[in-house]
Amino acid sequence: MLQIIKIEEANYKKYCNLDIVAFSCAKGGACGDGGGVCIIDANGQIYYTNYIRNIEYDHLLEVVPILKYCKFTLFDHEAPEGWISKYMGLGNHLTIKSIYSEPFKAEMEKRGITDSCYLFQRWSGMILTILNQTHSDVTMNQIWEELKKQDGTIDK
Repeated sequence: MLQIIKIEEANYKKYCNLDIVAFSCAKGGACGDGGGVCIIDANGQIYYTNYIRNIEYDHLLEVVPILKYCKFTLFDHEAPEGWISKYMGLGNHLTIKSIYSEPFKAEMEKRGITDSCYLFQRWSGMILTILNQTHSDVTMNQIWEELKKQDGTIDK
């Protein structure tokens, strides 16, 4: 069973020391889930929050401190040293620890993904594959559906 931990104002302090492998961040006006942030840690645990609906942005920065040093705009994306950034289109960004860069690139090739705009739905399953976890085909839609089951707050 797919388990996603939802990070909110009431519980965010418990998640300030995650060993983050990768996270996606949707800008406020992004297509899909504007403000949504999906995180996968080194144990393959999936976390979700939304800095518009669930958590103050300053508190999000405590959970995902590397986000302070990322630059995400409509046409530009940068990550600090030790991380790589991929623009997935329409305001959606993916940031991955650079030690996972080569395995991620290999997984893209294995799945026939030639452009990062095709990562939006599939990146989470790819990271879980690299981490040798179950749910290696999980998509963002499945994550949103699981969150709906938990509390019905995702409008997808």
